[in-house]
Amino acid sequence: MRESLHKSQTIADDVVSILGSFDHRLSALETAMRPTQNTFYRKAHGNIDKTLKAAEVILAQFDLSRQGVWAHYRAFPQVQAYAYAYARLH
Repeated sequence: MRESLHKSQTIADDVVSILGSFDHRLSALETAMRPTQNTFYRKAHGNIDKTLKAAEVILAQFDLSRQGVWAHYRAFPQVQAYAYAYARLH
């Protein structure tokens, strides 16, 4: 019984040592990766901002096109009827 208890205690001590070593190595890895992560997040944020600005420009162009098309449809009633029928079918 004592031998079994001693083996269990030895195994528990080894596991605690392994976990402590793992935690220390993981902390060192996180510290080493932090500058890389910060750079990545900064670049990702910049890319997202650029993409959103480009999307706003594209949407503005679509709005201008749509306004021009509807102005054309108002000027020509027969085209307006066609556009209405086309929009209903699609």
